[in-house]
Amino acid sequence: MKSRATISLKALAITPFALLAAAQTAQALTPGKPVELAPHRAIYEMRLGDADQNSGIIAVKGRMVFEFQGNACDGYTQNMRFVTEITDKRGTSTLTDLRSSNWEDGAGERFRFNTQHYRDRNLKEIVKGDAKRDLKMHDVSVALSKPSKQKLKLSDQVLFPNQHSMKLLRNALAGKTIFRARIYDGSEQGQKVFDTTSVIGKQGLTEKSKAFPAVANAKRLDGVQSWPVAISYFKDGKATGEELPVYELAFRFYANGVSRNLLINYGDFTIRGALKEIEFYKADNCESAADKK
Repeated sequence: MKSRATISLKALAITPFALLAAAQTAQALTPGKPVELAPHRAIYEMRLGDADQNSGIIAVKGRMVFEFQGNACDGYTQNMRFVTEITDKRGTSTLTDLRSSNWEDGAGERFRFNTQHYRDRNLKEIVKGDAKRDLKMHDVSVALSKPSKQKLKLSDQVLFPNQHSMKLLRNALAGKTIFRARIYDGSEQGQKVFDTTSVIGKQGLTEKSKAFPAVANAKRLDGVQSWPVAISYFKDGKATGEELPVYELAFRFYANGVSRNLLINYGDFTIRGALKEIEFYKADNCESAADKK
């Protein structure tokens, strides 16, 4: 993979943590029934995994808080904050703070995103946009308002983050091992589409307190189906087997949507994320949501 001498704001910004929002049950994934996503809030402790000498990094520590709510009728809201302190071999520390708030239509026809990047508590960049899928025109129109006003046209074959997560879990439940898709998640200043290749490992059951350290409120994971998943992110059109990925994301993916044992691989260094706490919210189904209107 491409080597990076330092962990940059850009590198952290392109990591698609919207992937972690695929919170759906196997029972919901039956023909003719809508996919239901389980609202939850998860806290991950982040640390440096491996680092080559060329990376210049000796320590990474931080926390990611991820919150997901919504339903298929009203759409899904994702809020994430990812704060890391990175120390280089000279002993200099840099504080990176990535905050994002996204909303995605339940049918995958609209995606709004708002991301703020801070470095050493100074706001460095805001990316804000609205993507709409036009089924008649067979394209996706993106209107960016920040960092500058722009309009983009994308193929209607691109998936928004929740769409990708749902299809990934459907493939896992079907016993498939490879899933390829193009993703638009608003990263890289809203300019980029990624080609992705997901490798899905053998399904298994996680037994209580055996496979992972105990986590507050994680009893709902006991005995739940799960899969090891690794996703490679390539520049658009470069997933040919000859190009190296921009980065890779690996994790344990549960049928109820929770992710744990995160590993982000940037080539010359990796960041690991351990689930430390999780809270499941009461689901507001489509019927009850309609009654509120």
